Amino acid sequence: MSEEIEDAGKTVPRAMLGSYILNGALGLVFLISYMFTMVDVQAALGDATGYPHIWVFSQAVSSGGVVALNVIPTMLIFAGTLSFNLSTSRQTWAFARDKGLPFSSWMERVHSGLHVPVHAVVITCAITIALSLINIGSNEAFNASMSTPYHVF
Repeated sequence: MSEEIEDAGKTVPRAMLGSYILNGALGLVFLISYMFTMVDVQAALGDATGYPHIWVFSQAVSSGGVVALNVIPTMLIFAGTLSFNLSTSRQTWAFARDKGLPFSSWMERVHSGLHVPVHAVVITCAITIALSLINIGSNEAFNASMSTPYHVF
């Protein structure tokens, strides 16, 4: 990203440090708040839902509050996935632009109206979706695919 930012030597490190400090402070506040609401660890782990955090939330707020509190991590996961996908598609486009990938001439094209490398974005989204579907099909297959890359050769 530093090639698109003016005065990247100062801007990028400041943004990274600011993000680190803000996320750390918010994480610490969340952790302390969460620990104060957790009254019984064994009851949380033995909850019928299989999701201990739902039990902890239900001890602190009403059922509507539990839903609202579960929206927060869901949105954070979505934002993280979106950010990771954008970063990956940017790298994919850069590799394709440098002729480092198969079908580079197709993948490096930038949409004239959107000014976005749509093909690179679609490819990275498709791979992300395919990898996430492995877990739906079989937990064992997902765990095997995530743990064996170092044992293939």
